[in-house]
Amino acid sequence: MWIYLKRLRTRLIMPLVLLALAFASITTSFAANIPVIYTFAPGGGSVQGGTAVRIIGDNFRQHSVVTFGGVAGSNVVVSACRSDGNCSIIDVMTPPHAAGTVTVKVTNPSGASATAPQAFLYTTP
Repeated sequence: MWIYLKRLRTRLIMPLVLLALAFASITTSFAANIPVIYTFAPGGGSVQGGTAVRIIGDNFRQHSVVTFGGVAGSNVVVSACRSDGNCSIIDVMTPPHAAGTVTVKVTNPSGASATAPQAFLYTTP
């Protein structure tokens, strides 16, 4: 009986343990590449656009897209990059937009994104 249980453990449990470890590794690798917005400034600007905004975060990538209320910003510069390709600063110019509070979104070329909901206030001059 003991020999049977030992074989059963080797044949069933070990592959399950290896599968769990592989899944954990994949999940950790994927999660490490999701961008995060910590803060940005200023928190508002003119409806005419053209406000220079600096976004501080992590896991940004070159060629990321920044949108304000669904409208892409311009002159996006990604900097403070590490050797793994992840960057922590994005400088961007706001696009023109109607007055009100909008969501700021950073999307990496992979499609992974971070949002700051209702975080930027467009005002009339």
